[in-house]
Amino acid sequence: MFLSSLLSFLRKPRRHTGSKKKEAWPEIEMLQMERTMFYDVQKKYNDLVQSLMDSPNVRLNQLSMKYHTEAFHIIYIGCTRIQEYDDMVEQRHALNQILERIHEEASHVN
Repeated sequence: MFLSSLLSFLRKPRRHTGSKKKEAWPEIEMLQMERTMFYDVQKKYNDLVQSLMDSPNVRLNQLSMKYHTEAFHIIYIGCTRIQEYDDMVEQRHALNQILERIHEEASHVN
């Protein structure tokens, strides 16, 4: 009896009001929003690099890999190591700068 009620309790998703959590830890919510924005920039970077790799232009193919090491380092840290809001903002900003540099160089190739 006890075991079955315990198992049913554990299976039920619990909903928290979140008001205490938000009041106590607003930086957690800010970090989650910043992480979402980081993932959006990462998706834009991935889409841009993929389109450059698929291009028949050899110079665009080379450009797709020019910033790869730097971007990979930023993405790896942003996805696995960041636990602070300010650090996530810095990583998103750095990846955004790489994205802008690629756009700038690609516009000169065409």
